[in-house]
Amino acid sequence: MASPVSDSGPLRRGLSGPWRTSAMASDNLEMILKDGPFQMLFREMECNEECNALNVFFYVKKNKVCTPHRVVAQKNADGIYTTDFEGQTSFQFHEVDPVRQIIFINNMGSKGKTSRLSFFVGEPPSHTHVHCRCPLGIRTTTRESEPDCIRGNGGCMARHIQSVPTG
Repeated sequence: MASPVSDSGPLRRGLSGPWRTSAMASDNLEMILKDGPFQMLFREMECNEECNALNVFFYVKKNKVCTPHRVVAQKNADGIYTTDFEGQTSFQFHEVDPVRQIIFINNMGSKGKTSRLSFFVGEPPSHTHVHCRCPLGIRTTTRESEPDCIRGNGGCMARHIQSVPTG
């Protein structure tokens, strides 16, 4: 059974670092399907010393283009993080194992509709290449140049992004 991420040192340090989206689910499929505001590709999370503030860096894919986002979430007394993204958003983590987390999200949209979402995220393999399908073919980049590929620099508009282990 998954256990919540605690404030203790080892789990807190485990939350900071690179993360990749493996799966997503929602009771409101419009949020995560094509061009949905929560079609998120997680990239990195960083806790402050007490982990009461969390920086989350991710991309949202819309119109075949991935746009970078960074939000800062504050942890409340119940251990739930809150931020403003597509309305009022709250979330908490459940550790599956040291390299995989489930993120449970509640979102109250600007029109008052509440949606529940779940994301399964994991640490990326230590050696990855990113494949970006471009109009002129497939371009393979290293993780360091991934944002250029995602943003469409160099003539590459990301239609599909996939991390693939090498070696």
